[in-house]
Amino acid sequence: MNLKEPFNLLAFKKANIGEPPGTLSYQVPYMDIGIQIDVIEYNQETHIRRKISDLDELIIEDKKYWINVTGLHDMDLIRQIGEKFEIHHMDLEDVVHVSQRSKIEIKEDYLFSIFKMIYLSDDMVKHEHVSIFLKDNVLLSFQEIPGDVFEGVRKRLEEGNGRTRKLGIDYLYYALIDVLVDHYFPVINKSYS
Repeated sequence: MNLKEPFNLLAFKKANIGEPPGTLSYQVPYMDIGIQIDVIEYNQETHIRRKISDLDELIIEDKKYWINVTGLHDMDLIRQIGEKFEIHHMDLEDVVHVSQRSKIEIKEDYLFSIFKMIYLSDDMVKHEHVSIFLKDNVLLSFQEIPGDVFEGVRKRLEEGNGRTRKLGIDYLYYALIDVLVDHYFPVINKSYS
């Protein structure tokens, strides 16, 4: 099994070399993915999960919010989200440029991070670019395609089990990173079998 192929980030380097910094352009194979915005609104007592089609439907109140955007090719939507949450255009550029390396950056008003979601699905290695912003009571995540490793975290939020609904939004951030890393190990083990 050749594990290098799914991780060839150079294959997806910025196609339009010379673009001005902060230019939003998504250049990889998932252009036909339907854009989905999934919102989980919760506190210790309640949990509401819904899909929205328009950012005007999203009203942030005193609960915690996990907003997951699936699909990175709608530049207008990415810009609107950036405006709504006051995210710098250079960080939005990193959301859609999937060759960006993994990182965690502390900004003035938010925490910004990029990870590679690597996991096994039907005995195949899946590789996906994931960006996460943490700001106030909102965790905003972006991913390329439907399906991910986060379903266990969603289920814990729904059932109210454990600490996730009781603690701050930063604990949700920790839980997502934890599950991302946990899914690296089966891929590593497969490469040595």
